[in-house]
Amino acid sequence: GTIRYDGNDLLPKNKQWGTFYAIDGGWAVLEEPFMQGLKSKGILDYLKLRGSYGLTGTLDGISPFQYIPGYNVNANAWVVNGQAVQGTSEPGSLPSVNFSWFSIKSRNIGLDFTTLRNRLTGAVDYFYMRTTGYVTGDTRYSAPLGIGLPPVNFSEGALRREGMEFNLTWNDRIGKDFTYKIGVNFTKFDQLWERAIEDTTALKNPYTRASGVSSYLQQGYYSRGIYQRNGDLMTGARRIASINTVAGDLAYEDTNGDGKIDGSDFRPIGANTFPRINYGVTLDLGYKGIFLSAVLMGSGARDRYLGDVVQGGSTQGYLVYGYQLDYWRPDNKDAKYPRQVSAAGENGNNNYTSSDFWILKSRFVRLKYLQLGYDLKARLLKTNVIKQFKVFASGTNLLTSSSSNKFFIDPESDTNNYGYPIQRTFALGVNVGF
Repeated sequence: GTIRYDGNDLLPKNKQWGTFYAIDGGWAVLEEPFMQGLKSKGILDYLKLRGSYGLTGTLDGISPFQYIPGYNVNANAWVVNGQAVQGTSEPGSLPSVNFSWFSIKSRNIGLDFTTLRNRLTGAVDYFYMRTTGYVTGDTRYSAPLGIGLPPVNFSEGALRREGMEFNLTWNDRIGKDFTYKIGVNFTKFDQLWERAIEDTTALKNPYTRASGVSSYLQQGYYSRGIYQRNGDLMTGARRIASINTVAGDLAYEDTNGDGKIDGSDFRPIGANTFPRINYGVTLDLGYKGIFLSAVLMGSGARDRYLGDVVQGGSTQGYLVYGYQLDYWRPDNKDAKYPRQVSAAGENGNNNYTSSDFWILKSRFVRLKYLQLGYDLKARLLKTNVIKQFKVFASGTNLLTSSSSNKFFIDPESDTNNYGYPIQRTFALGVNVGF
């Protein structure tokens, strides 16, 4: 068990300290007398049950000095006698001394085992986390105060995360010279807000509220394709904010059936950008002096929202990729993208408002690492001076299978490729030990 007493000056004077703790324990079940039969027969070589529970504090998102009244200084606030005069203004939110740490309670139950004469090892875990007491604007007051609401711990807000993970490893040999080890790992989890930090109006809307809803990418319209002719605009609901829409623009669904398309037709769209399923496979082979290692990894459903670069000329002023030329024209009605416009606001931002049309599916499988080498010491060098002499060739990110590849977007990179790209690397090396 552990216990700690933490303080931080991001918090008001009388709220700076918090007490946090953790406790864990295990039971080596196979060491008990009633399990000796399984152990002696080689059915089980090791078996352990374990569990843990802990409370930790966090201050994520809390800005400095929110408990101190302050002012912003404007060097040119007023003009007096023809001269600019310095002035001050309120900083934008009320101070508060009624907030402190918010807490994360975690528990874990696990099982470790080894069987088949130590050839198969594995571990299985179940975990649950619940975060409460988020610091946010004081929900007891109304926004028409004309200033930002004072921060408090939102006692009703709670986010929970639950999941499981396991890993298995098989380690064996065939004959005298061939050894192999194969490992598999898998993680699955999900999370939701029991009560999100949202106003009463949002909370009462079953379609757009965040409370009680499993994770999703964002809110947006459901797209129903591209208008193919101007006559299509004469029937069905249309987006109120869209102007000058014509054939080639995107059409959206009237999800609430009120005959018009506006913010009330927003729905959760897409899977979360952080995948809820991750997995991997490791491989280690050895034959005499030859060795090979590989790592394969991947993710389940993972969506990203395509931004201005891929959306096209309306936002960037130019087209970057060749596939973006597949936009709607009278002679290209079966296009991938809507018509190009000179500015996003030309049709009331109809084509670039939030919708599932611009969601990029980004689940992937990747050969993350591969190494092939030869141990000269094992076969050629008969000396005790050199303990190790390995030569090898290796590579990273060698092969990737993902639907995002056709957009020249790596499934692990920034959606618009603004960041430094994921690199494919090759290396030749020598590892010598004396």
